[in-house]
Amino acid sequence: MCSSDLSAAALAITALLATGCGPSSEFKTALAGAQAGDPKAQLDVGLMYLRGTGVKQSDTDGVQWIKQAANKGLPAAQRTYGMMLRDGAGVNRKPDEGRSWIERAANQNDAAAQVEMATMLGLFSPPFEFVEAMKWALVAEKNNATNAAQVIKLLEAQRSEEHTS
Repeated sequence: MCSSDLSAAALAITALLATGCGPSSEFKTALAGAQAGDPKAQLDVGLMYLRGTGVKQSDTDGVQWIKQAANKGLPAAQRTYGMMLRDGAGVNRKPDEGRSWIERAANQNDAAAQVEMATMLGLFSPPFEFVEAMKWALVAEKNNATNAAQVIKLLEAQRSEEHTS
């Protein structure tokens, strides 16, 4: 192989490295924060792994980082981890444990978790617990959850339908 072939190969390798082989700088920055113990960075890294954003996709690594952030009490991580457990997304399905994690986030005024609690209890998981579901929906509305009003209407319709059946 002549020196021009080696130079071309070196340029090709450099180009590959510059265009996406390996973790992105955004991922590396988030990972540094996650490794330092920042729960928000841990959630971000977990989501990046799950989506394959800036790093090779990995459910295992994604779940690990999200669980660490959830264990540190970050409501968004608790909600995310709980939904993963409830739905069996990237983990073994454990609906009761998932509900527990979502409820932890809801109790910390995570409006999205409050909406999740309302929909789980009143729309998707018989036997329905309408009073508890409505409580969560109203709290979510008070916390400005964008879809709380829609959930309230669905709960009211579900409740009416149950009484007429």
